[in-house]
Amino acid sequence: MTQLPLFEGEQIISSSNDKKVTLTNQRLLKLEKGFGNARSISIHHSKISSVEIKYISWPWALIIGIFLLIVGLLNSTLRLDYTTFLGILIGTFFILLYFLSRRHLITITSDGGTRLNIQTKGMSSDDVLAFVNKMEYAKSLIK
Repeated sequence: MTQLPLFEGEQIISSSNDKKVTLTNQRLLKLEKGFGNARSISIHHSKISSVEIKYISWPWALIIGIFLLIVGLLNSTLRLDYTTFLGILIGTFFILLYFLSRRHLITITSDGGTRLNIQTKGMSSDDVLAFVNKMEYAKSLIK
């Protein structure tokens, strides 16, 4: 990642572990680089209209997984065949899918309608809340 260009008097307050999201005393920046593309979003604190913290998961995957696991285990008491192993295997897959789907997402919307989505991989709920609080505090300092 290249060095972040800062304005005169601008200071970094916080940044994500992967350095893709940076919170300064004046703005919020997100820099993304992928194979064949790059994207940069900068929102001045005075232009932030809303902040949303979402917790996303797929509870249906857990329900299906537990159901298939129970069916597979009950089937094992009657006979051991491929349906027993298939039920246990697919049930375990769906339970794993549920745990992999769980994540926090911060969505910041600007006055102009730009939405900035920040995936908070590796951050605890307290860290997510602390980041949002730092951003709200920095926003309150802008006159």
